[in-house]
Amino acid sequence: MTHQRRAAQAVFDQAKFQYSQSALRAFQEVSDALISAQKLSALEEKQQREVAALTESVAIANRRYLGGFASYYEVLEAQQLLYPAEFSLSETSRDRRLAVVQLYKALGGSWSLDDTQFANDH
Repeated sequence: MTHQRRAAQAVFDQAKFQYSQSALRAFQEVSDALISAQKLSALEEKQQREVAALTESVAIANRRYLGGFASYYEVLEAQQLLYPAEFSLSETSRDRRLAVVQLYKALGGSWSLDDTQFANDH
């Protein structure tokens, strides 16, 4: 085997190894993004149910207060449970959307136009 041929084979082997590493990294990124999006979606659904239940609790407390069956303290207590749950839901919703963006990027997508640019171009 000539020196030139050995050098070409070494370059080829290195390129093949780098390609394999890039492919493995890309598959791992897609897998991570999919799992993250799925987990966050399930958590978001759970939190939506919790927020709905707490919203109903605030409404019931308000009706009880307006009917003279409870103090306003009961309304405040219900609201103190609702607001942090709403905040957690908004954070989870944001995180799920970011996970979807990461999935899109891992699949080779990119963000080249924003909505206004797209609307103006078409």
